[in-house]
Amino acid sequence: MYILLFLVVAFSFGKMNERINATIVGHSYVARLERGFEEGRFVARGPRGLRYNFIGVGGGRVHPPGCYKSMFRSVEEIRRRRPEIVFLHCGENDIGTPGIDYYDIVESMVNLITRIATECQPEFLVVSQLTKFPAHGIRGALAKQITKRLEQWAGNRGNHVGNTRIKIWNHDIKINRTTGARFFCPDDVHLNAKGMRKYYKSVVAAVGRYSCIVLEERQAKSESKCFRLSFYISAVIIIDVSNSQLLYFVTSMTLFLFKLKKGEEGVI
Repeated sequence: MYILLFLVVAFSFGKMNERINATIVGHSYVARLERGFEEGRFVARGPRGLRYNFIGVGGGRVHPPGCYKSMFRSVEEIRRRRPEIVFLHCGENDIGTPGIDYYDIVESMVNLITRIATECQPEFLVVSQLTKFPAHGIRGALAKQITKRLEQWAGNRGNHVGNTRIKIWNHDIKINRTTGARFFCPDDVHLNAKGMRKYYKSVVAAVGRYSCIVLEERQAKSESKCFRLSFYISAVIIIDVSNSQLLYFVTSMTLFLFKLKKGEEGVI
């Protein structure tokens, strides 16, 4: 029995080193990021056990939800992968689509975030800021406005949807028509090698930060669980030893009384 209890405690300590799955979901930026990992230009960074996987949809959009290359179609694949961390980046392609306004994009983004949180239930859902493409021209201002509205929406919900914590992540990429040439390809939409490098560093920083929190919380839970198990094992051993001593005492007294009774019978 003691060996079994020991194995339970050892298993609980082993759970502290479980893997953490991080799923990066988004439009062509994510598809290009995945390609960079596959070609060895980018490497996984973060705590030990962190594993990256990608769902990149070139030209991915959020509105309407059933549109061609809709990001909503990725929800089932995210759920199947069961990630602890989801990094979501989309919405910019909708800004550049005629007939889609600010309210349409915000509503669809909120619906997508809610679906991922409720159906996939990651511990953290990190939502990327919308990036201002130089090609958007005057409509590029919508990127900042939509990001701000998402921050307000998440804040009003206590940054939670169910048990999933919602975080808005702002990249350190200054983008406008003056500096855009430093980070963008000639199409003024896709990031060039320098821009992708900065994007990569930003994404792995976000994933690394929140995966460390997951590990710390998991370790605290494991240590608490192991402490309780150790207490229970100690109690079982003490009770077991006490029962053995009690059994020895009762047996000895029974034999003594039996011998005493036999002696009295002999005397009589």
